[in-house]
Amino acid sequence: MIYLDNASTTKIDPRVLEAMMPYLTEQYGNPGSIHMFGEEARKAVDKAREQVAKAINADPEEIIFTSGGSEANNLAVKFARDFWGPGHKVISSLMEHDSMKKALRNYYPKQVEFFKYMKPDDLIKEVKRQDDSAFVSSFMYVNNELGFVNPVKEICDGSDAMTIVDAVQALGSEEIDVKKIGCDLMTFSSHKIHGPKGVGALYINKGLTREFFCPLIFGGDHQEFGFRGGTENVAGIVGFGKACELQNVDSNKTAILSLKKAFFDALNFDFVVHNAEETSKIISMFVQYADAETLVLMLSSKGVCVSAGSACKSLEQKPNEVLLAAGLSEYEARHTIRISLSTMNTIEEMKEAARIFNECIEVMKMVCK
Repeated sequence: MIYLDNASTTKIDPRVLEAMMPYLTEQYGNPGSIHMFGEEARKAVDKAREQVAKAINADPEEIIFTSGGSEANNLAVKFARDFWGPGHKVISSLMEHDSMKKALRNYYPKQVEFFKYMKPDDLIKEVKRQDDSAFVSSFMYVNNELGFVNPVKEICDGSDAMTIVDAVQALGSEEIDVKKIGCDLMTFSSHKIHGPKGVGALYINKGLTREFFCPLIFGGDHQEFGFRGGTENVAGIVGFGKACELQNVDSNKTAILSLKKAFFDALNFDFVVHNAEETSKIISMFVQYADAETLVLMLSSKGVCVSAGSACKSLEQKPNEVLLAAGLSEYEARHTIRISLSTMNTIEEMKEAARIFNECIEVMKMVCK
């Protein structure tokens, strides 16, 4: 099997699994317990918090562990509402992840304004166009469908609003320095960087007055600084921390560039790539002859895994909302596939995947005739 759907999830790194194993077997203490067994678990969680914080140049107390990126997005939106109250204007875009859009629509049913934009630079213009009534703005760092990189630092610098940055696809792919970016809240997910599923994190700028924040999940007052009740997923958190420690953005980008070159060089049909960033791990590709869902199934039958978009929306029988918001026609959206790479892919895999792509496209061309 050649797995090219790494924007959906990634294979766990063996070094991550090795770090997790003791907390799945012998060291199974509850970090809330005060005996020595619980203390070992607490130290493991604290170490992971430091590893995640270091990866984004934050302080450990600014990191809240969650069950994943979707919960982190929901918690970020809720905290923004807690901080400002429900009556203020909110701006975001139709190109955000479904968990962010639905959270914004739920918490701000009348105040949220979603807009479309064709290029990342247009995002800056849209933010600067807003007046002082726009108290909350929410935008992705790296788009999960198209792979382009938004100028989040410029957005945060140019706005007086409380800023939420969804960095789920950016972690490990782009340099993240929350102090330089200047955002208020930022969200992450473990399983996008070869960590385990079921773990994410929310960064909360320590300059925010936290007494206004009310958790989504109530429980222990000391669990996750009182912001998320429930016994911590120690093994998962340890794995997330280790995955963050293993990331090297420059090395990752170099590897992705080589993989993409090998893939593109071996293709022998016409296609259009919607995103221009050479080092983006996400390739959004329009192929005229290929209905996206049909091509995904054909490739799957031959051992190549790609997608027609975000996994959380893949079962919906309608054109991809994000692609339409980016300016693609309905026809283009239905003929666009998403290929997403990882440093665990190999040059040989990319060449073989290209060969299989060529075979499938030839068949689809014949059918179209």
